[in-house]
Amino acid sequence: MSSDVRFTDFKSDAQPTWCPGCGDFGTMNGMMKA
Repeated sequence: MSSDVRFTDFKSDAQPTWCPGCGDFGTMNGMMKA
């Protein structure tokens, strides 16, 4: 069982509330560019 999942399936207008030095921003940007 498999299905195609795209990053746009998880994209929303919600703004992340991570701290500025958090590595999650880099992860999110990497996923958007992949």
